[in-house]
Amino acid sequence: MEGFQPARTGNAARRRTRRLGTWLTGSGAVLVGVLMALSSSTAAVHPGVTLKAPYVGTLASAGNSGQIGGCSAKVANPVKATWTPKNGTVTMSGSATAHGCPGVNQGSSANVGNSITIGIPIPITMNGTHTITVLWTWHAALPTTLHVKGKCPSPVISSSGYGSSYCDASARSNLYGYLHLEDLTNGSYWYANNYWGGVSNGSDQSTSEYCYSGTCSFYNSTGHTVGGAGPGSFTWWVNATLSKGDKVIVVLYVDAYSYASAYGYPVASATAGYNLASVGYWGKIASITVT
Repeated sequence: MEGFQPARTGNAARRRTRRLGTWLTGSGAVLVGVLMALSSSTAAVHPGVTLKAPYVGTLASAGNSGQIGGCSAKVANPVKATWTPKNGTVTMSGSATAHGCPGVNQGSSANVGNSITIGIPIPITMNGTHTITVLWTWHAALPTTLHVKGKCPSPVISSSGYGSSYCDASARSNLYGYLHLEDLTNGSYWYANNYWGGVSNGSDQSTSEYCYSGTCSFYNSTGHTVGGAGPGSFTWWVNATLSKGDKVIVVLYVDAYSYASAYGYPVASATAGYNLASVGYWGKIASITVT
């Protein structure tokens, strides 16, 4: 997959919630200009006011990633991550598929991911400590499937009686997000006071055999995880001491990721995907409230 790089998760993904000053290079001046225009030409946003779409003066930075390996794997990314300020929605979709390969300890794997970072300006007209809450809603399709036939091949035993074989089929999909607040005027930065664990779906099956001095041991396991693809909602909240006229932005990072692997089993396939793009599925910033 030319041009793709492995998708990052966990701490690596969180590092992508970097300050807007880094990813808005060349656009920061535009955003500050928009904020100044908002504070001077529109109704002031006083504490207790809730903002809803259409959101004005927003900027977004999106990315995608993917990787394949082994004898038979593929990824698809039909809808790149997109932000629509008119209705406050985030859309994206992708899938990863892997098939088993002939031979002991052989297999394929694939991963695909989309991410987007969104900055939304909030004019501040009063000095003091403010609480900013952001309501996020979603309905995601996170399909995962596994098909395994036949047994895991026996290990090849060496002349000294050692050998091992391992088979695994796995399909997992995840959707998660982080939020923080930035004051572009003085460089202050606040993470949300709470954490959204996201939603996930996945299945795993594995078999292994280990032989030592002619004695062999077998291990089998299966698992399935369902994390609730929605519809659902989550509210982030941030406390911050802000000054009147400061140029303040809410920054939301959203990531979807799917992984599929089929290793060792002679006949196996795994597919995982995510969908926030088709009719009936969505991710949305429903409201932002300043108190």
